Parts: sequence; structure tokens; C-alpha cells
Amino acid sequence: MKLRLYDAILGIFRHWRLQTRIGYRFKDLTRLDEALTHASVDRVNNERFEFLGDSVLELIVSEYLFRQYPDIDEGTLTQLKIMSVNNVHLQSVALNLGLDEQLFIGKGLYNVENRGVKMYADVVEALIGAIYIDGGLRPARKFIDKYVIQTLPTLEETQMHPKTALQNWVSKQGMEYPEYDVVQDPQRSGGMNWHVKCTIKRLAITRTAAARSRKAAETEAARQILDSLGIMANGA
Repeated sequence: MKLRLYDAILGIFRHWRLQTRIGYRFKDLTRLDEALTHASVDRVNNERFEFLGDSVLELIVSEYLFRQYPDIDEGTLTQLKIMSVNNVHLQSVALNLGLDEQLFIGKGLYNVENRGVKMYADVVEALIGAIYIDGGLRPARKFIDKYVIQTLPTLEETQMHPKTALQNWVSKQGMEYPEYDVVQDPQRSGGMNWHVKCTIKRLAITRTAAARSRKAAETEAARQILDSLGIMANGA
């Protein structure tokens, strides 16, 4: 009896904390639980909400870009949209909201350190779908604007130097700055190129690049991470 009461209180607190964090109160909490349930747990899982949320996300982001940038062409709008709904960007949204701690997963995934970028991107889309069904387009739009759109680089920021663009992006996500580590120093190895590794620890993303100078290698490593995020950057 005491254990059941404890579980009930823990569930209430869990719901309250997450709803406070996302800025929306569900009318039907079973929708929230379903959005947080991975397919490895049950047949009743978040895949249907993910399907719906994906479409709602694309609609809101597309409308935002259309209104925000009236003078840019369709090709650039498409690139910006791809950047907006990129799985790595959505993963960062999930991690910032603490959804990785709220996700119900099957026992087989308990000890898997890297559960995959897509799993966390999917739960963000599922949450959007659940909010839409529970409250309509307005709260879904508010959530997307605050946690997806406002954490994107602006068009101006995508034209920056790759290292600057990457630093601005992680800053918007509330993450630590990228780390650059020399993997191979030509002055010591006798080679011709510097090999530099760029890492974003929170996302467990690492890219290594080689170039004739350390600065150029750092720039290329940053560019490679931006590419994995779907973010355009200046060729400088």
C-alpha cells in the first residue's frame, strides 16, 4: 500500500515538473505518458504522436520561415527548414528539457549509453503531437517557437565563420562551448598536416579534420559538426 502511494506521489510530481518545464498543462495526462513511451515498452507508444508531431512541426517552422524571410528563395527556405527539424537539433531540445530522464524505455535499453539521436528527436515530435491533440495548434505553436525556433541560428548567423556559428549555436542550446584538441602536431609527428578534434560533449558529437595549419583544421572540424547539424556556414 505504501509503495503504491509512493509511486502515485512520484507520478504526480513527475507530471508537474515536466509540464512546468514545457509550459503546458495537459487536460489528459495519458497523452503525455503515451508521448514519452518508446516502442520498446509497449504496443501503446509514442509512434502515432510522433507521426502527427512531425507534420505539425514542419507546418509551424515552414510558416515561420516564410514570414520571417520574405525575400529569400525557396531553396534557401528549404535548407533552413531542414536545419530546423534536423534530428541532432531536436535531440538538443530533448536534452535541454530533460526528456531523456522522462522517457519510458524497454529494459533492453537501460544500459545502452548512446540510445541514438533519433530516439530523442522522436520524443520531441511525439510531445508536439500530444500537445496538439490535447490543446490544439496554439499551444503546439508556442512550444515549437520557444524550444525549436528560438534556439535556431538566424540567417545572418549561418553566414558566420564556422567556429563562430558553432559557438553561437551551442550557446543558444545552453551547452558548453566546443572543445578543440590537437590529435596530431606536424612539428612532433614529422607530417605535413595538423589534425584537430572538435567535440560537443553534451551531444557526444566529435569530428576530426586535417589541414596545413591548426586554425584551418579547427575551422574544418567545426564545419563538419555544423554539417551534421544541418547548419549552413560561411566558407571562410
